[in-house]
Amino acid sequence: MGPKWHPRRSVPTTLQSAKQITACESAEDLPEVWSNDYRSVKLEDEIQRLMAFLDATQRSYGTADSLCESPLMKSTWGDPVVQFYQNLYLKAGSQIVRSTMWTLVRFESGADEVPAPTAPPTSEFGILEFKVPNELSDVLHSLYSSWDALFWINQESELSGFPHEESERTAYMENPAEVLTMRIKLEHHRIEIPETFYIDRYLEKNLGTARILKSQMFQIWQALAKSKDAENKITKWKDPTDVWKEHDRIALAKKVIAKVENQIWKVRANALWRKHEQSVGTEDEIPYLPTELNHLAELNEEEDKTVKIFESQLDLARRKLINIDQQLARLGQEKEACCNLLQRMAEVLTVPSEEPEMDPTHKYTLRGVITSPDVVYTCRRREADSSEAESSNAEVDQWWRIAWVAGDENPVRQEATTFAKVQEAIFTEVDTDGSKVPILVYATDKALNEEPAPLSDALKVGPPAKISPD
Repeated sequence: MGPKWHPRRSVPTTLQSAKQITACESAEDLPEVWSNDYRSVKLEDEIQRLMAFLDATQRSYGTADSLCESPLMKSTWGDPVVQFYQNLYLKAGSQIVRSTMWTLVRFESGADEVPAPTAPPTSEFGILEFKVPNELSDVLHSLYSSWDALFWINQESELSGFPHEESERTAYMENPAEVLTMRIKLEHHRIEIPETFYIDRYLEKNLGTARILKSQMFQIWQALAKSKDAENKITKWKDPTDVWKEHDRIALAKKVIAKVENQIWKVRANALWRKHEQSVGTEDEIPYLPTELNHLAELNEEEDKTVKIFESQLDLARRKLINIDQQLARLGQEKEACCNLLQRMAEVLTVPSEEPEMDPTHKYTLRGVITSPDVVYTCRRREADSSEAESSNAEVDQWWRIAWVAGDENPVRQEATTFAKVQEAIFTEVDTDGSKVPILVYATDKALNEEPAPLSDALKVGPPAKISPD
């Protein structure tokens, strides 16, 4: 059945969180107050009505108000995106809706021999959420690496750091949906978002290749985790009197250098002041300009000893910085080699290959991006201009930015844009709470070329009457 959403969590961040929904969440459980008006309403019909309005077609129109006020959306609580997908799965009367948007995933244990009656556990998802923490910026460099982490590295919990153990199971897609929807929790670093996304490496027929990639990938992850630990030991220092307080060794060394240099400057400035006072009224009078003339200062014996002590401290701090830089440079070379390996591994079954068995064929293209409730990017096909067309019936993709500007005379703004600008918007535009949580929608050519199905009776008539506030 459909995904079971954990209370107080958003979309499933783990494949394990997509489980069966109990039968108690049926239409019969809707509040009685809605029984006369919305008991027979299908969520997919309400969505179609709303789309009819947006597309300016001849279908029965609907409004966002009727959809949001429906108990199909209000009978559950939590993340609104989760509510939408949960209810869409539960209330969808059409198998086409489920097969179009829901993907069946199996978890292979990797054991050589599995008892015949025992089938790998399964799960379904309609939307996947990926968290991209800064801690994993070295390994989560693309959308593919996020899928790798979820399907291969750790299906049990949301990754916030490097896992300590390799997952014994490998997930693969058995019945891929025609539409894949993903939500990405971004922090500060960017990942590669491809315009074309291939799912071949996550299919059952490539499970053998996936296991090899998974094992090698986890070893590289471990190497990078050790490298990060070594980097922390080199650059961080914990105060023994306060173990919760951590200091940056580089910043401390630079602070020491700045402080000691200032102390040396003061000693020389005092010596220059003494020389200035001695020269006042003579032909060789020296002005007191410590910033420009400190090199003319003549140190006495005590000052000379003091400056030498300071210079030794300065030399020690500079040597520490050089040593840190050298160690970080070596770690940087190792890290770069590991990241290059991950980049090459990410190309397996994701880019065209001359080897037929390694040439990906299950293609999805990015068709929509939602950066906030008020901004949507959508890719629509149109007939090519004469300058663009290679054939008489050629079509091209055109990206559009559609935004709602509250309080504006023309609140709905639509403008043509490019994929490059869409990619930039994914990492620069923020949600209403200031976070960056874009939603990506990918679809197959089959989904894009699907012939419109005949309208149901519900869509040939008007929407249900709006319920009075009374």
